[in-house]
Amino acid sequence: MGELVAASGLTTAEFASRIGTSRTRLSTYRSGQVTPSAALLVRMERMADRL
Repeated sequence: MGELVAASGLTTAEFASRIGTSRTRLSTYRSGQVTPSAALLVRMERMADRL
């Protein structure tokens, strides 16, 4: 997941905002504490590809 944020060229906060979540929540996904929904994973991939 970290590679998607890096590929987007955005900060973690900007990336989180654009996919509709908070920076804190994105951090829990990245650390593996919480598994994101399939819909959120798709949004993450699309955001990384778009930028």
